[in-house]
Amino acid sequence: MFVDSHCHLNFPELKSQLPEILARMADAKVTRALCICTTLEEFDEVHALAQTHDNLWATVGVHPDNEGVREPSFAQLVTDAQHPRVVGIGETGLDYYRLNGRSIEDMAWQRIRYRTHIEAGRAVNLPLVIHTRSASEDTLAILKEVGLSQNRYTRLDWNICFNKNSGLLCGILNPQLRLTSQDKKNKNMILIHLFSVS
Repeated sequence: MFVDSHCHLNFPELKSQLPEILARMADAKVTRALCICTTLEEFDEVHALAQTHDNLWATVGVHPDNEGVREPSFAQLVTDAQHPRVVGIGETGLDYYRLNGRSIEDMAWQRIRYRTHIEAGRAVNLPLVIHTRSASEDTLAILKEVGLSQNRYTRLDWNICFNKNSGLLCGILNPQLRLTSQDKKNKNMILIHLFSVS
């Protein structure tokens, strides 16, 4: 049995092939998949996939790279997280890869958005789906400051897309984590799954 912990089956190029994708998943013994939300505008569509298919679940969140979309509030994330089959908060995090002439200081809106997701995840006790690119240190610092202060998070089921310094994760987050990594086509990108061993 395999689980796809991060997919975007609502994206047009995949949604149009959904029956074939689900059949290929079954053939490959992928029995469950987590459909990741990247904007609040698409949440209903992502959630509908989870409601329609017994082997799909959903998250709610706004990807750090998405600008010009509805900004998530703590209240909205908490409300949407209460829907059946919503099992995580995100995709959230930080992405400084495409600054487009801006400075890291100009990306304060991403850090505010990320903190909002962490606070919502803590409030509903759901794991985070974290994306980080060219922002490792800030991503971890904010996670440690907001998400791990006073051991408020009881679950460490984060799915983190990392480009550098992946070796920092275990020591910074929790020394009792099991870490696995998988190289992607982009050799600077590593997908890291963190699972609590307790």
